[in-house]
Amino acid sequence: MRMFGLVMLGCLLTLGVPQRAAANDGNGLLNDCAAAERVADGGQQSVDAIDAIRCVTYVEGIGDMNSAYRVLLNERHEQPFFCQPDAGLQNQQAARIVVKYLRAHPERLHEPAVLLVTLALSEAFPCRK
Repeated sequence: MRMFGLVMLGCLLTLGVPQRAAANDGNGLLNDCAAAERVADGGQQSVDAIDAIRCVTYVEGIGDMNSAYRVLLNERHEQPFFCQPDAGLQNQQAARIVVKYLRAHPERLHEPAVLLVTLALSEAFPCRK
């Protein structure tokens, strides 16, 4: 609960500070998700809070989209983009997976963030046939 309070305080303190636009390519995504890693590790929470939240909500949204696809595609006996573990996927874990993928593929950082998150998670959690 203390961590949540610190993150929220950081968010409130930065409300008046101009923020850059949401990540729309791998460069912005890497910045945001690296911030999420630092926050998860107890690093610069007030400085990184907005970027970390942007990463976590973006990746979580893609996970939610994939879950909806899974239900819809199951009716047609097709596979979704990736298959999350039955135990679920923690936000910090997802951010780390995205950062690892982006650092391993710097030649793709110009590509759309939605594609890169999907590729990172599909590499980490491929669906079994």
